[in-house]
Amino acid sequence: MKSLAVEIKSFITSFQLSLDLIGVSIHALVALAAVHCCDDEQHQSTVVATCTDWIKEIFYKCEAKLNAYVCYDNSMALQGSTNETELSRVIFTAGEICMVGFTPNEEFNTKHTRAAIEGGNSNESIQGLCVRPSNRLTRLVQSLIPFTLPNINGSSTSKEVSHVLRAHAFVAFGKICLRDEALVKESINIFAQELHQSGSKSNVAVKSNALLVLGDFCVRYTHLVEKFIPLMASCLQADVNDEAESETSIVRQHAILLLSNLILQDYIKWKGVLFYRFLIAVASKDAAVANMARILLSGPLLTKDPTLFHHNFIDAVFILNGSTSHPMYAA
Repeated sequence: MKSLAVEIKSFITSFQLSLDLIGVSIHALVALAAVHCCDDEQHQSTVVATCTDWIKEIFYKCEAKLNAYVCYDNSMALQGSTNETELSRVIFTAGEICMVGFTPNEEFNTKHTRAAIEGGNSNESIQGLCVRPSNRLTRLVQSLIPFTLPNINGSSTSKEVSHVLRAHAFVAFGKICLRDEALVKESINIFAQELHQSGSKSNVAVKSNALLVLGDFCVRYTHLVEKFIPLMASCLQADVNDEAESETSIVRQHAILLLSNLILQDYIKWKGVLFYRFLIAVASKDAAVANMARILLSGPLLTKDPTLFHHNFIDAVFILNGSTSHPMYAA
C-alpha cells in the first residue's frame, strides 16, 4: 500500500500525468493515506500528518518548476525541459493540491474530521485540512496572470505569457484564494479586471475562467463579490464579432449558467439590470445563448420567483426600448 502511494506521488511530481488524471491521483493518495493509517491508535492525526507531508512535498516541486520558469531570463523561459504543456500541469497540480480537504462551508476545526475518519469515509477523512502554499508559490502562480512575465533579470524585453498558461493560472490562483479571505480581498480586482478585456486582449478560456472563479468567490465570500455582479452580468452580452462569435458564445453561456445557479441558491438577487440582461440574452442572435436563457428564465428561475415578469414588466418595456420619456428612466 505504501509503495503504491509512493508511486502515485512520483507520477504527480513528475508532471507527466494528463490534466484529467491529476485530480484522480490526488484523491487516490488521500484514500491510501486513510487506509494505511486505519490501524493507528491516533488515526486522525496520522492521516492528517501523512497528507500534510506529501502536500508540502508536491507544493515544493511545483514551486521549483515555476520558479525556474519565471526567474529564467525571458529569452530562455521555455527552453530546456519545461514546456508549456508541462507548465500547465504544474499550475493545475498546484491548484488541485490547494483544494485537498476543502469544503464550501469549512470551519477549521477537527470535530468533523474526526467524525468522518471514525465513520470510515476516506473521501471525507481530511475535510477541514488546510495546507496553504508558500507565499513564494502563491506569487509565482499570480505572476502568470498578466500578459507578460515580471522583468526579474533587468532584461529590456518581457516574455509574453500564453493564453493557455494564463487560463490555468487564473483557476489555480482562484483555488488558492478560496482558502484565504485576506488574499481574496487583495486580489479580487484582478479577476474582475479580466472581464473588462475586449478585442485582441480578450481570450475566451481566460475570461471564462475568471468569471467562474468569481462565481466560486460569490459562494464562499458573497459580501466581497456583490459589487461585481453587474460586471459578471455584462458577460451575458460579451463583445461579438464575426471571427469570434462562437468563442464569445461560450462565455455568454457560462455566464447564463453561473448567474442562474447563484440566483437559484440565493447567493445573489435580481438587482439592478441583471433581469434585463437575461431578457436581452433571450433575444440573442446566437441560438444556443437564446435557447439557454429562455429555458432558464421560463423554467427554474420563474418557478423560484413566479412574479418575476409581472413585477418587472413596466421597467422592462422602458429599459429595453431605451425610453427616457419618464423621469425615472431619464438617467
